[in-house]
Amino acid sequence: MEGSSLKQGGMTVKKDTKTKENIIHLKSRISRKSDPESATETGQENYLQALIDSFPFYAMLIDEDHNIILVNQLVSNGFGFDPKEIIGTYCPKTIHGLDHPFPGCPLEDALKLDKAVEKELFDSNLQMWSKSGVYPTPFRSRENKKIYFHFAQDITDQKLMQETNLRQSRITDTLNNLLKISLQTIPLVTQLEKILDYVTGITWLTLDSRGGIFLIEGEEKVLKLKVAKNLNPDLLKRCAEVPFGYCLCGKAALSREVEFADCVDHRHDIIYDGIVPHGHYCIPIKKEKRLLGVLVLYLHEGHKKVESEIEFLQAVSDILSGMIIRNETTKQLEATVGKLRTVLGGIIQTIDNLMEIRDPYTSGHQRRVADLARTIAMEMRLPETQVDSIRIAGVLHDIGKMTVPAEILSKPGRLNEFEFNIIKQHPEVGNHILKDIDFPWPIAKIVLQHHEKMNGSGYPSGTKGEEILIEARILAVADVVEAMSSHRPYRPALGIEKALEEITKNKGILFDTDVVDACVALFQEHRYSFKE
Repeated sequence: MEGSSLKQGGMTVKKDTKTKENIIHLKSRISRKSDPESATETGQENYLQALIDSFPFYAMLIDEDHNIILVNQLVSNGFGFDPKEIIGTYCPKTIHGLDHPFPGCPLEDALKLDKAVEKELFDSNLQMWSKSGVYPTPFRSRENKKIYFHFAQDITDQKLMQETNLRQSRITDTLNNLLKISLQTIPLVTQLEKILDYVTGITWLTLDSRGGIFLIEGEEKVLKLKVAKNLNPDLLKRCAEVPFGYCLCGKAALSREVEFADCVDHRHDIIYDGIVPHGHYCIPIKKEKRLLGVLVLYLHEGHKKVESEIEFLQAVSDILSGMIIRNETTKQLEATVGKLRTVLGGIIQTIDNLMEIRDPYTSGHQRRVADLARTIAMEMRLPETQVDSIRIAGVLHDIGKMTVPAEILSKPGRLNEFEFNIIKQHPEVGNHILKDIDFPWPIAKIVLQHHEKMNGSGYPSGTKGEEILIEARILAVADVVEAMSSHRPYRPALGIEKALEEITKNKGILFDTDVVDACVALFQEHRYSFKE
């Protein structure tokens, strides 16, 4: 209790023979002075016990020598203690199995500071976090010892949630930075070097700062080392070309599955004098059924296999595959306007694929919104350049959701205020990701404004009316219509009629009048329908 948690000690405890006197003394101080005869000793005891039993956390009264005076029912029920057996015992011994106060004991701190103390503590034995507090009272025992009120509350779930959110935030930030590298218009080898340098420098992965990226050229079943970091010169020669099935990287290429080793074991076919003990993650780089290469990262010997690390590295592999595919596409295109559009299409498709992998429940949402928005723009007879910008912005409009924890995106019930506020950040995050990419259109600003409303009630900036780009106004209508007519984890599809009714009801209020009219005409007059 005095620390982060309670546990049964199973030890012999020595009771204070004057404990009952102390309790009676304390309870008599609490009873009403105007009528000292109004309650029996038993009634006073019941009064004080009922008082601390009402607290929704572990609570006790304890003196300055760590002797337990009273505990509430939660302590008794939660940890199987009989209150009569522990009253008067030494708290560190009874609760923690120690013969002395543990380091960081809040009662010890309260005694030294002569004031109340609150802190969060972790019990490594029970793997449990608690919020613990000790507060001085004006009462003293018969031995003139100060009496303190002591509480402890289990906050393990909150701590785990914080750690999960922190871990997800770190992963998201890292993937966003890698995604930015993948979108730079620089040679593929330079991109690969930047990606490898960034990944091997991630401290929370506990990787060794060595690794390499193999690619496959043509149909030949051989891995060719394209970039490497801090590898032995002899190893560079031996690993210049690695056949499928040979050594760990070749085995990952052959099986197309992640290969893990915590040491130089029998699977390592490439051995040389002076080899330093190490382990590996070998991650295949794939695009659907096609193998593109292998990402190999070095680990310290004895490193434990961690599934969350593998999941993250597979996401890195997805980014690499997008880079490689786009590079191949770029080489095949002519230097024309068509080339620009195709390259952009490859980039956007890569991003779209990553987003759908992260949020499978809205699979296809980006493409359907993009197609509807493009068709609305054509119905409104906007210039071709604006039609193109709307299509691309439509595919990218939810890229900011990469920062939203997966458990929020796929939550089957209604979101609470905290979760919805996280969701509402995605237009700004999307703008941050896209603003430095040299599109020939204001894609980042369109993405930023796609949840703004005509009356200024939207987010993130409350922009209204003509201040909202026409592309964003079109995207807002297309987004709502697609979302309402499609299935979501928290509700079934509402249907296109309900969606059209919603935008019509709010025409000129939330949504642009001309955009709504064009959208309704598409469905009711031109028989537009969403493509699977």
